[in-house]
Amino acid sequence: MNASIKALAVAAALLTAGLTACQKDNLVQPTHPQAQPTDAAGLSGGGGAAGGRTQYRLVKIDYLMPNGSTLETKLLYTRSNQLVKVSNAGMTKEYSYGPNTIQVLESMALPNQPLKKHSLTTYFLTAGGRAWKFHINYFDQNEVLKPGPGVAYLFQYNGNGQLVRIGRENNSKDRDTLIYNGNGDLVKEFGYNGQGEPAFEQQHYYDKPGSYAADLNTAQGLLPDYGPLNPWNVQSVDEYLPIFGKFRKHLPKRYIQIATPGQAPNADWSFGYVLNADNYATERKTRSINGSEWKHTYNYIATEVAPVQ
Repeated sequence: MNASIKALAVAAALLTAGLTACQKDNLVQPTHPQAQPTDAAGLSGGGGAAGGRTQYRLVKIDYLMPNGSTLETKLLYTRSNQLVKVSNAGMTKEYSYGPNTIQVLESMALPNQPLKKHSLTTYFLTAGGRAWKFHINYFDQNEVLKPGPGVAYLFQYNGNGQLVRIGRENNSKDRDTLIYNGNGDLVKEFGYNGQGEPAFEQQHYYDKPGSYAADLNTAQGLLPDYGPLNPWNVQSVDEYLPIFGKFRKHLPKRYIQIATPGQAPNADWSFGYVLNADNYATERKTRSINGSEWKHTYNYIATEVAPVQ
């Protein structure tokens, strides 16, 4: 896939630093489970009742930007726990469900501008609920869906149910390949353009942050990832939908993006976490190699107690 697509993902994350605080939708009010720094004791216990681990529904994400302002993202569900809306001051995603399909209507806004329809995405699902195809059409400046076939990509999984390939439907050379380690964590992603040439590389590390951010983590080694979010930077994958398999079993501690093969990284970020008693991340602090810092706080509602697997 085109390197500019991946570069745009990083740019979009940084662009939100220009947004100011947040819209106030009447969604379910969240509770924030008591947080504690990650340490050996916190990682060894299962938490919950009767030897189980409490499960949580993510309902709000607070993003403290490098400039000190806050962006609030809210998630709205039906009574049957089906995601129907994700919204903040800069974007809204509305989800609708059909037979073996999920449609996502995304609206976006520049700072101090109203929301405008941006794209309509359809995910096609197998009988088991796994996405096998992604299709997207875009709206013009008048919020009219542009004519034409749009763009489609196909998803391919390995025997462990992990997504390993995202390829353009009408050009197999235009693709991403995903590589996992023995722990079940996504460690590398390689993108190729329409001519089959290397276009970008992404790297994920789980054992420790970069040396410039060694103080971010209070616990050594791997931290479990029980959260519902997919990686935000995998092309064609919606961050909020559980239809792509599990990308990782542990929380990443470092992310590197190389937008131009053979060149220096254009992004190098490290992460530190606070976990609650059930090992859900309630806070993630990010530090860039250039010294910039920002923070995400995750707010949940406890839903049930499940047996520890």
